[in-house]
Amino acid sequence: PRVSPIQGEVARIRQAQADAILHVEEDDRTGMYWITVRPRTLPEVATVLRDDRNCDYKMLVDLFCVDKVLEEKRFNVYYNLYSVTRNKRLFLRVQVAEGEHVPSL
Repeated sequence: PRVSPIQGEVARIRQAQADAILHVEEDDRTGMYWITVRPRTLPEVATVLRDDRNCDYKMLVDLFCVDKVLEEKRFNVYYNLYSVTRNKRLFLRVQVAEGEHVPSL
């Protein structure tokens, strides 16, 4: 069976916050990875990805929001994280409806 390139990150997030992850997307062709997490878990997940030596995502490259008007949780907030030591990029995504709160990092 195929081993996911972000298996370690997913395992560390689940270890720190068991119910944090809602969805994982991978595009091996481009080396792009997205992890959708529950909004309330965002600060802890980001801290794990930053502070765990095996993850080391210390650089927030970009922060942006996509408004998907036709969806109930229409606001998709993306955190583009980068590990310089591992030359690896990861997108954390939080989905919220209008009026819902996204914790600050």
